[in-house]
Amino acid sequence: CEFVQFTVLPTTNYNNNATQDPITVHFGIWYRQSVEFYNYSDSNGGEGGYYKVSTCTGYSDDNINIDPSWMAARAFSILVLILG
Repeated sequence: CEFVQFTVLPTTNYNNNATQDPITVHFGIWYRQSVEFYNYSDSNGGEGGYYKVSTCTGYSDDNINIDPSWMAARAFSILVLILG
């Protein structure tokens, strides 16, 4: 999953305090990182928040057209494993 990575840096408010954590997303030739955020609340009356779930998933579910250059990159990645 970790071939290319992009990081969204935290934003700041007027007091120069970070308003969110940095988010990093990874992409690969065969798979990509799927990031989902879920909201939770504290049942004891405390402050809730968000948690992040990251999984490595294929591109087949995304309706992404894999062009000939991408197919060639995949083929060469297999040849490297076979031929060394």
